[in-house]
Amino acid sequence: LDHISRVVWDDHDMQRQAYKLAHLSASMSSAGVYLGYDPLHDEVTLDTVQIGQVTIDPCVTEAARIDRADYVCIERVVPISELAVRFPSRGASVTPDATLSTLRPEEKRGTTILTPVLKAFSRKSGGTQALPRARIWEWRIRDLRMDGSGQPMFPGGRTVICSEDLVLYDAPNSYWDGGLPLEWFDWGVDPQHPW
Repeated sequence: LDHISRVVWDDHDMQRQAYKLAHLSASMSSAGVYLGYDPLHDEVTLDTVQIGQVTIDPCVTEAARIDRADYVCIERVVPISELAVRFPSRGASVTPDATLSTLRPEEKRGTTILTPVLKAFSRKSGGTQALPRARIWEWRIRDLRMDGSGQPMFPGGRTVICSEDLVLYDAPNSYWDGGLPLEWFDWGVDPQHPW
């Protein structure tokens, strides 16, 4: 077990991630770590998460109780090509978000070494060219609804992954413990909210 934990630590560059977490916590009052599982690559996912990426149930007023939240949402920016692979039935239908990385060739006087690359990988979105990226929201919801026989429909919670225009995934929480794949760290104490 010790060997496995060292391999995971090294593989995910956790020393750097821990430094980023401490730095974010100190500079922004708090930060989190997403501790998930990526079925596409069959590996553990460890990513630092900033305050601006997360929406937490307002009933939770301290970081140590985040697992009691009725909902937590994590926002990410993801390439459309990755969405097409992760969600084969709907991922390629997600509309690129032009506000994330808009190309405005009419504003440029000349070309650069990246111009052919940007033209090759851009798509039209709302009249402007956009690099194929989209905002994705991963909702972890404690859904207490019951089915017809009185059994919980989502006993371990529910996961909904969506873009601005499509629901890509809606299913029971895939983690056996029913917990949130998020650990939140407070740097300073504020009695009003987790950060």
